[in-house]
Formats: sequence, structure tokens, C-alpha cells
Amino acid sequence: MDFGDGSSPTQSVTLDASSFTQFASDSNVNSTTSDGIAYGTKTGISIDAAGFVSANYSNGQVKEIYQVPLATFNSENSLQESTGDVYQQTTGSGTYYLRAANTGGAGTIVPSALEESNVDIATEFSNMIIVQQAYSANSKVISTADQMLSTLLQIQTS
Repeated sequence: MDFGDGSSPTQSVTLDASSFTQFASDSNVNSTTSDGIAYGTKTGISIDAAGFVSANYSNGQVKEIYQVPLATFNSENSLQESTGDVYQQTTGSGTYYLRAANTGGAGTIVPSALEESNVDIATEFSNMIIVQQAYSANSKVISTADQMLSTLLQIQTS
């Protein structure tokens, strides 16, 4: 048998068909079993508290596809602050270490949560009212002083 691939020498293959059987009838399937999972399309992405990003599928399957690492530094206070709430590594901060959430001093991940503002709206609103009242009081003091000065000038000229 020559396979046509340039191999040499050609190989001899002996085929014994005496143990083959064939029945002269239609094929018939007696039973079927499935050992797999139905086809599914990606329906979403989720992140858990350990930082695992999982793909969710329409057939109910969930597959972890990545784990978000958290960076830790020897001296977080030595990081350089940049615009846009970003910090940069410096010589003083040391080298970063990537860790899984909640391990080795790394922070936590809160899935499905929005970052809250660091401003207390109620306090800021109260401060605004106080400033507005102080402005209003100061403008009345100036107005009263102006009236007193006008009255004094009228008394002197009379």
C-alpha cells in the first residue's frame, strides 16, 4: 500500500474480513442515552465575593472563567495619587503583590454593589442651609448698618 506521502518503503496491510457480520435488515435504534449537557448560550456574567468572574448559560451551567486579583503594597500610604481616583506605584510603596480577595491582607469584593459616595448628603445639605442663613444674616447686618449711616448723615445735616 502506497500512502503517497513519500514514505519508503511501501507498507503491506492485510485485511481479514472473515469476522465481519452484516444482517440483511433495516437498522433499528433500541435506546439512546445522553451523557452530555444541552447546548446553551451565554446569558450573563457574574462576579462572586472571591473575585471569580463566571459566565452564565441558558442551560443552567455556570463556568468560572477568571479570578480578579487585588493588588497589595508594603506601604499603601506611599502610593502617588493621580487624577481620576487612581494611584500609582512609587519606590516608597514597594512592589505590588497580586492576591485573591480576603487573603494576605487584600481587601474584599462586594458583588452586585454600586460604590457609595463618600459624602453624607444630609450633612452637606445641613451645611448649605447654615451657610445660606449666615449669608442672609450678614446681608441684613450690612443693610442695617447702611440705614444707620444714612440716618446719622441726615441728623448731622439737619
